[in-house]
Amino acid sequence: MNAPMAAIADPDRAVAKRAFEAMMGMRKIDIAAIEAARRG
Repeated sequence: MNAPMAAIADPDRAVAKRAFEAMMGMRKIDIAAIEAARRG
């Protein structure tokens, strides 16, 4: 599974929500930003 999909499919709903919200503000997918959002 690729990083963005793994992030929004995380079993921890708070982690998935942060990752999803981070992606919604992106024009281009930024994997580093998605991983940072997952970490909190």
